Amino acid sequence: SIKNLIERTPEGVADLTPVLTPAERYGRAQRLFRKARFDEASREYSVLSSDPRGSFYDSSVIKRAVSMVRLKRYDEARSILDGYLLPATARSAEMESEALYWSALVSLRQGQEQGLLSAVGRLASKHPQSKELASTLVLLGRHYESRGMDAEAIGAYARVMDGFAGSAPAREAAWNTGWRHYRAGRYDKAISVFSLKAAPEPGGEEMFLYWRARSLERMGDIDEAARLYRLLC
Repeated sequence: SIKNLIERTPEGVADLTPVLTPAERYGRAQRLFRKARFDEASREYSVLSSDPRGSFYDSSVIKRAVSMVRLKRYDEARSILDGYLLPATARSAEMESEALYWSALVSLRQGQEQGLLSAVGRLASKHPQSKELASTLVLLGRHYESRGMDAEAIGAYARVMDGFAGSAPAREAAWNTGWRHYRAGRYDKAISVFSLKAAPEPGGEEMFLYWRARSLERMGDIDEAARLYRLLC
């Protein structure tokens, strides 16, 4: 194999190991990442992120942090992201938004509410229309749900539904909100949420329609529930 030939290279003979260009190394890292070989990918991203002036610096830093998240090495991911998100450092809106989303996810995994709130606040202030703000608010809602903070969870989801109507995060927020209302016996509110148009997704509208019918049935409106059930047949 090539590896064995390299290892048998006589002393004094030039190293024949190919030197990768940054683009080639980034391509290798991306392939490793797609194959879920995150530890190997992170080493390639680490080389690329050693020079802040490099062409692939920003995306490599973030992908290295994401690799740590996939490996559940959250402390390492936190260190990478905190360094990248230093307030005095200028980043593009796209890269900063993405880094803040992953920072929020790390905070969720570590149970750090303040980190979540900080990411939400920074996104809302600097990138109020970003898809990352919508997704991060969903994370905040999940956090509140896990703490049994019903009103706070619904409030976070409402911000997504109001500000990002028609998006995938808005659909998830609507589903989470409607389901919480249904489980709590607030069927009138569940009907209102499940009446919203779901974002395009296989089975999405049918699922909302079904649970709207179930909520109507619970409310005693059997005729309307039956009509909706027939639409699903």
